[in-house]
Amino acid sequence: MESTWVWIGATFGLALLALVLSDWSRTLALVLAIGSLVVFFLPIVAQFRRSAATSSSPRRWRGRDIDLPPPRVGLLGRLRYWLWRRRQRR
Repeated sequence: MESTWVWIGATFGLALLALVLSDWSRTLALVLAIGSLVVFFLPIVAQFRRSAATSSSPRRWRGRDIDLPPPRVGLLGRLRYWLWRRRQRR
């Protein structure tokens, strides 16, 4: 939870710095604004990479592969669970 606020703070900090420095150097302001966007989307990309790395090996119980539902934490978790449930019905 705390790391979320660090990312949000870094995003707003870079954006505010870009706004303050825009009169002095447009190029530097543009670089800071792009950096702000990158910092904003970096945790989202990292979460997708992390979930893809952990789901590569099948979970086993008593020698059999089992298909556990994904955790329902947050909006993306609920979306993953909804998609998983739809695939299980087929």
